[in-house]
Amino acid sequence: YVGAEDEPEEGEGDGGSLTTAVACTEEANLVSRAFFLAYADVATGAAGARAALRARVHAGLSKRAVGALVALGTEAAGEEEGEDEDEGAGNGEATAGADGDGAQKADGGEGTWWTSARVPSNPLRALRLAQCAAAGGPDWAARAAAGSSLSKRLGDDAGEAFAADALGWAMTHAGELRELEATEPRATAVCLNFMADMHELSGKHADVRDLEVDDDEVLDAGPAAPYSPAGRTPKRVLAAADRYYAATVTFEGEDDELFERNPRGLTGFYRASARIPRGTEVQVPYVQGSETLGVEDAPGAEACQLKVEEIRSLKRLIHEGKMLGNCLENRYSSQVKYVMRIRQRSSSYWSMTAVRECGRVDFLGLLEVWHLEGGKNIVHQFEGPRPRTLPLAEGWYWMQQWCDQEGIDWTTWECYSNFWGY
Repeated sequence: YVGAEDEPEEGEGDGGSLTTAVACTEEANLVSRAFFLAYADVATGAAGARAALRARVHAGLSKRAVGALVALGTEAAGEEEGEDEDEGAGNGEATAGADGDGAQKADGGEGTWWTSARVPSNPLRALRLAQCAAAGGPDWAARAAAGSSLSKRLGDDAGEAFAADALGWAMTHAGELRELEATEPRATAVCLNFMADMHELSGKHADVRDLEVDDDEVLDAGPAAPYSPAGRTPKRVLAAADRYYAATVTFEGEDDELFERNPRGLTGFYRASARIPRGTEVQVPYVQGSETLGVEDAPGAEACQLKVEEIRSLKRLIHEGKMLGNCLENRYSSQVKYVMRIRQRSSSYWSMTAVRECGRVDFLGLLEVWHLEGGKNIVHQFEGPRPRTLPLAEGWYWMQQWCDQEGIDWTTWECYSNFWGY
């Protein structure tokens, strides 16, 4: 397993070129390593399937999910043996273990759940299919759910517990999701992607405003509890997701360079109904005088959806330059400089956007965070839209809120220094 995508479709070639379909990522390597170690434990007889997967992948995997995963492979292995029987092939053996947990017994042949051609080459996707099957969901719903972002990243204990809950939610609401998919073909995956994002944000104790509330409902500004699928309906989740992704730009299906996630575990920033406290004074460096925000006719007075999200591809970075009117749009030397720092994992880039009540999307600025030795993260650049390259006061305020949330030092920003501004 070498990337976040499934194996190439027929006619796509053998993956000889460096495209996003075969791009190897750190996350993909972590998935591969976890499942390979589980494979090794089972193949050498060191542990049964459930014990190996719990030790190497996630300690909270249920007996039923592991059994479904083993069954997924043994069924395919049986079909392969049947096809090859006349030729004397089919030298793999897969049976339920004596410990009663569906443990895999293997003799090193090809008919095991981790190598079967009938199982997705992405082992995490195979596990998600098995978790859906264990939850009693129909095949179409399982495959739709396995096509979400939950199949691309192996979470920590809390993240994997949430993934199991989210997949169970999708299987429970399969009928409603089926109706939504009639008009929104990827409704199931979109709902799960949205919930995964909300869970990640709430894990940082961010004030995550649930978009499933009525427009006139006023929420307190305290920290939100960790996001949970419990009690939510697909229709409301999909509506929330549509609004949440209003400012998200992707270039799926195009030749693009994907960026790794930042190496420090920094997450984005999100406010579904963001207002700046009335009368807040903001002083942007190099701007004469402060600006009062949150008052009538001033930025921050009307609620907006405020988001800071990491830029994860080259085309998305160039698009940011286009929206802000800066050198990233068409200056090759600038693009190379930025990309080299991303490849070295010394920098990460973040887009700040605001979706206004009228639906207009405003790009407030591009942030570059430097990842220094000792685990320190600092703001190296924060560039606002043209014609003024300095950040807008509204963006400056929200930049500080995000940095405080993530423990990033923003006081290092110095746009005219020869050291910081190169």
